[in-house]
Parts: sequence; C-alpha cells; structure tokens
Amino acid sequence: MVARPTRLEVILGAILTQNTTWHNATLALRNLRKSRLLSWQALRRACLSGLEACVRPSGFYRQKARTIRDFVDWLSREHAGSLDRLFFLPTDELRRRLLDLRGLGPDTAPRAR
Repeated sequence: MVARPTRLEVILGAILTQNTTWHNATLALRNLRKSRLLSWQALRRACLSGLEACVRPSGFYRQKARTIRDFVDWLSREHAGSLDRLFFLPTDELRRRLLDLRGLGPDTAPRAR
C-alpha cells in the first residue's frame, strides 16, 4: 500500500512539477524524503545548496529550491509554520497571498471551487 502524501508533500509537488514531468518531480520528492526534508522545520534548517541538490531532478532546481525556501519562510513568519492556520484562510484570500510569493503562479495556487 502506498502512503497518502502529506499536505506539505502535495505543496512541494505542485512547486516541483512546474515545467517538468511528474516523474521528475517524484524523483525530487524522493530525494527530499531520503534527506529527511519533508517537514517545514527541516526545510527551514536545510542549507540552500543541499535543497538544490535534492530538487535537481525536477529541473530549474535553483529557482525551485528558492521558491520552496521562500514558501517555508513565509509559512513560518505568517502562520507559525502551521498548514492548519494557512488552510483556515478563505480560498480566495489564500490564493491571493500565495500568488504574492515569487515562484508560485496561477497553476500552483489553489482555486476557489
């Protein structure tokens, strides 16, 4: 049985799959898992070059590593690192705030249903 991805893994997958195949994004997620970087605390502590090495299979690895770092720093600053607090926001407001972050575009941020 395959484990269901965490919300953070889904977010990281959305960033990593930009301009690449899902296969390559999966390889990058696997590297993050092997490096024990699938928590916001671990991602905050990780050096940028280590993060870049993990996400390299997804292409545009410098930009994607910076986007992940910026997202994690923003999550920490604005929502005390809590995805629960983040997802408590109304979808329209959440989308607007996410689109303000460099590297997150309209296909990455959630849409209102």
